[in-house]
Amino acid sequence: MFRISYLKFLGLPLIFLDAYTFKSIPINWIGFLLIFISYSFSKNISKNLNLIFLLLFISLIFEISNFNSIEFTRLNIQYLILRNFNLISGIIIFKIIIEDDLIYHKNFFVFQKYVVLIFIFITMYIYLAQIFDFFEPIRNRSNTSVYINSAQTTFWPNSSHRALGTFREPSYLATYLFPLCLLLFKYNKNISKLYIFVAALCIGLTKSDFIEVICAVVILFQLVFFLKNKQNFDKNILLFIIGIFIFSQINVYECQLNPKSIDCEEFNQEINKIITVEQTTINSDINFENNYKIFEFDSERFEILTYILDKFFVNDDSGFLGVNFGFQQYLYQDTNLEMYLTNRTVPKYLLDFYPTQNFGTGRYSLLRYPINIQNKIAFYYLTYGFLFLIFLVLIIFKLYFKLKFSKENIFLIAVSLFIIINPIEEFNVYFGLILGYTYQLSFKANTYENL
Repeated sequence: MFRISYLKFLGLPLIFLDAYTFKSIPINWIGFLLIFISYSFSKNISKNLNLIFLLLFISLIFEISNFNSIEFTRLNIQYLILRNFNLISGIIIFKIIIEDDLIYHKNFFVFQKYVVLIFIFITMYIYLAQIFDFFEPIRNRSNTSVYINSAQTTFWPNSSHRALGTFREPSYLATYLFPLCLLLFKYNKNISKLYIFVAALCIGLTKSDFIEVICAVVILFQLVFFLKNKQNFDKNILLFIIGIFIFSQINVYECQLNPKSIDCEEFNQEINKIITVEQTTINSDINFENNYKIFEFDSERFEILTYILDKFFVNDDSGFLGVNFGFQQYLYQDTNLEMYLTNRTVPKYLLDFYPTQNFGTGRYSLLRYPINIQNKIAFYYLTYGFLFLIFLVLIIFKLYFKLKFSKENIFLIAVSLFIIINPIEEFNVYFGLILGYTYQLSFKANTYENL
C-alpha cells in the first residue's frame, strides 16, 4: 500500500534536477514540496502548526515596511511565498527529523547511496557530452544571472570546463552533492574506495572554491583531534577530501580536446588566443548577446561584504522583498548618473532595447534586475535585523553547552558551516534534511549499520 512517506524517494532525485522546468515550474521546487509533504504529513502535522503560524506572522510583520516602497506584483507575491515556504519547511523538516527515531529512516539511508551514485554518473556523462557534443537533455530553465530567460552557461572559453550535472551552476552541483556524500562516507563504513574516488572526481571538476574552504576546515578539525586526542583520521572522509583537492587542479579545455565542437567553432578566433595562457581574458569584441558571460565572482562577493558592513549598524529590517531590492539600489546608485552622462541616453531606453549589451558604463541592468546576496547569514540579517542575530547567538550558546568536544560533533559543526557559507542564500527543505540527519547521527549512531 502506498504511504505518503514514500514521496521523499521521489522528491530527493527531483531536487537534483535544478536545470529543468516542467510547465514553467522548476522541477527542484516540486522536489522540495514532495519532501515537505512526505515528512510533515506522515507525522502529526498539527504538532507543528503553532510553529508554522508563528514563523509566518514574524515574516509578515517585517514585510509591512515594504508596503509603500515596493510594488506587490504577481512576481513579488510569488517570490514572498517561495521564500517563506523554503524557510518554514526547512525548519519543520529539521525539527521532525531530530525528534524522530532514526530506525524509521533506515530505508532513506539505503536509497541515498543509489541517488548519489546515479547523479554522479549523470554528471560525468553530461560533462563529456558538453565537450564532445553528445546528446544532452535541453536545459529549459533560465540561468542564475540577472537577465531574464537567459541561457545557462555550459561553455567556458577562457578556463577549464566545469562539471554542471543537472544544475544551472557548478557551485550548485557542489552545494547539493557534497553534503550528501559527506554523510554517506562518514557514517557508512562499507562504502567502496571506487565510489569515493568517482564522487571526489565529480565534485572536484566543479572547481568550487567554497568547497575547498570547507574541505580545509574538515581536515583542520581532523588534525586537531589527531594531535590532541590521538584519534585516528576518518579514512573515508580523508580520502574523499584529498581526492577533491587533486581533481580540482585538473584543467580540461574543451577546445583542446574537441576543437570542432559547436561552441569552439563559434568562438574559434578568440579561443585560439585564450587557451595558450590560462589567465588571458576574453577580447572585448565578443558579442555579449550570446550570453557567454564571465562573472567576476570575487568582485560580487566584495560588493556583498561592503553592503553588509554599511548596513550592519543601520536598524533597517527589510523583509524578504526588501533585501535584494535594497542591494540593487546600493549597486546602481552611481550607475544611473553615469549612464546618462556617458551616453546622453536614459538608462531605461538602453535597458529596453539593448538588455545584454556592454557599453563600458557599469552593470546598468541592475536598474531593472535585482541581484542575490548569496549568503544566508547576510540575507536573513537584512530580512529580520538583530532579531535574527539574537536567535543565532542563542542557538550557538545552546549547542556549545550541549555538545561534547568529540569528532562527531565537530563534524556537525563543519556541516553547519557548509550550509551557512554556500552560495544558496536561503535555508530550505534540503538543508533541513541534511542538518537534521547529521545532528541525529552525531548523537545517536556512529554508522548507518548501527541503526
